[in-house]
Amino acid sequence: MVDYTQSFKLIGPAASPEHMLALARRPKLPASEQGCVIEKLHNYLLSREKMGLDGVELIMAIEEKFQIVIKEDEAYNVQTPDDLTNLVFSKLRKVGSQYCSSQQSFYIVRRKIIQRFGVKRNSIKPNTKLVDLVDKKNRKKFLKEITRDLSSNDVVCLEFNKPKYLQKIRLSSSLIVFAISLYIFEYQVGLSFLIIFFYLGLFSMITEPLKNEFPDNFQTVADLVKINASLDSTIWSRQEVYDRVKEIVVEQLSVNSELILPNSHFVDDLGMD
Repeated sequence: MVDYTQSFKLIGPAASPEHMLALARRPKLPASEQGCVIEKLHNYLLSREKMGLDGVELIMAIEEKFQIVIKEDEAYNVQTPDDLTNLVFSKLRKVGSQYCSSQQSFYIVRRKIIQRFGVKRNSIKPNTKLVDLVDKKNRKKFLKEITRDLSSNDVVCLEFNKPKYLQKIRLSSSLIVFAISLYIFEYQVGLSFLIIFFYLGLFSMITEPLKNEFPDNFQTVADLVKINASLDSTIWSRQEVYDRVKEIVVEQLSVNSELILPNSHFVDDLGMD
């Protein structure tokens, strides 16, 4: 019997409830046990940050909107929209400030990998090789989906390489074909070269489906971080952050925007569970 409750330990801080439920509803999990697993999932959500389900969903929405990571101890100290704004603002590129996005971008990349492919958090480091995270048959799917997530659906050049052993086969077989051509056509060098060109083209076409080695510019997790860091160009003012936070609070808690003040208490004033 497969114990999918262990999968919950792999869920990142911004995983959506839909994603978590998808884990619980995997085909191999007996239907009779789904209710138990989903209940454990519900309890897991409620226990996060000791904020209640509304608080968890609010934090996840904030993380998704601003593409940041909020730690549990940070979320636990958030009591008002002003607290939340200050926390978010501290993690963003600000007007008139120097900002290094590499570390934050790494957290985002790690979260995406965990969400989509269930890789263990402690196995993902900047220098981790991508070949160590995903098996050969899923490499193209992995890189296509993760680069699409990180680039906001922009097109990223993904030219996979052929295995290195094919290069050796290509060279050795070309020499053999060239030698045979010289022998058959009585050392007509020009004709033999034409045959070689034809053979190389045919070899390339036949071996095209075998391209499954990661591109030279995507070998480690750090290479994925570069995509996200290069796209992180938004410069925020605190007022802009507050306005966006207020919109998310209205959406998540279903409260009138006029009731939301900077010092409104999420639980006492806005009814957050």
